[in-house]
Amino acid sequence: MSNINYVRCWCLVAAVSGFFLFWSGCGPDAKDDRELAAIVLHSAPVTEVAFSPDATILASASEDDTVRLLDVTDLHLNFEPGSTSTFIPHELSSSPFVGHGAGFHSLDFSPLGDQIAAGCTDFALGEIVKVWDIETAERLAVLTGHSGPVLSLDYDPLAQVLAVGGGRLLEAGEITVEDLSGTTSPVELGNTRGPVTDVAFSPDGSLLATAWGDGVVRVWNASDWTSAYDLAVDDHIPYSVAFSPDGARLASAGDDSGPGFDGHGGVLRIWDTIDGELLSSMDLGATPIHSISYSPDGSLIAAGGEAQRIIVVDAWNSQVQFTLRGHAGRVNSLEFSSNGQLLVSGADDNFIRFWYVGDVVGETCDDGIDNDGDGWTDDDDPDCADGDKETGYGDNECNDDIDNDDDGLTDSSDPDCEDGFDDNESDDPADAGPDSGDGG
Repeated sequence: MSNINYVRCWCLVAAVSGFFLFWSGCGPDAKDDRELAAIVLHSAPVTEVAFSPDATILASASEDDTVRLLDVTDLHLNFEPGSTSTFIPHELSSSPFVGHGAGFHSLDFSPLGDQIAAGCTDFALGEIVKVWDIETAERLAVLTGHSGPVLSLDYDPLAQVLAVGGGRLLEAGEITVEDLSGTTSPVELGNTRGPVTDVAFSPDGSLLATAWGDGVVRVWNASDWTSAYDLAVDDHIPYSVAFSPDGARLASAGDDSGPGFDGHGGVLRIWDTIDGELLSSMDLGATPIHSISYSPDGSLIAAGGEAQRIIVVDAWNSQVQFTLRGHAGRVNSLEFSSNGQLLVSGADDNFIRFWYVGDVVGETCDDGIDNDGDGWTDDDDPDCADGDKETGYGDNECNDDIDNDDDGLTDSSDPDCEDGFDDNESDDPADAGPDSGDGG
């Protein structure tokens, strides 16, 4: 992080579609030079924020019963702290979308970025999901039948179905998988106590991860909606789940303030998506975490919650990279832009804040940092021979300078690794040994 600071300049910007309170660093002595802008679009807590797939539009949902669309084209690419550029926020002409009920609690862009779905409570229709065309503001669908507030939703990568989760505290939670083509009836998954606070499809659409108020992360096979596996830890209530961009890992976080964790409410866990094995856990403080997000290259995880700050950790070695401070309320939602330049956050203080992370994401082979914890940096790392990112390593890989299979040989000197640094060093433990010659 740069040691140069910038003066905070407060500006009031009147816009045709609403009132914006805008902050941007533009001189010396700011407290956090990663913050690019802070705006107020809503008159109540911001419950969710999301970038469009091309990172040019920022959508925000709020308890004020509106969804607003902000043009961030001028901000999303190569906008660094201290830049002389000025970001003037303005809403799209189709914004805002109004719920006419008790507020929106979730939203998601369609994979093509042409539609947006948002979940809320409507006094007339009950618990519903509304779907709009972003350009025309035409309401394309109203999905009803949910028995509790819609707290989370996610399009599958092919935009064929929409997973909707919700429910009320101390009541049965529910997940409904809506067929967007309208040719089949919705599929209902589970009926377990506690609300469903988050749902997320894996990048290839094969799995659906769901966070339940009964303390279990349930993972479903999207091909037939059968259970893949359950992830549970004593005294833990998951609030947020996120798949890594390659789909190999699933991160979860929530409230771990039960007696088994000595009051430490925020624990970030990373699981293997093949068999649900717990790979690592990291204590991020005494208060619960309400939102997590992976960076587009999988190197970072951002976590925010009741501590009113955002902690950004290295996804491979679980080390804190930096902490972002500025919100004066619980952080409810986080998302990285698809180009890796920005992190956006929405919170109970009604603010949406934009943070610059482009110096960490996307430049991992030219930053002098061992990003994946394998002991090698930049040009010395075999990961950088075929690309510009250090992509991590597993417990048995051939690029970690460790004798993983106890045969007395390491990495390239081990016959298991003769075909490349990314081989498994312990292909056949029964044959392990200097004279095995099993050849990987």
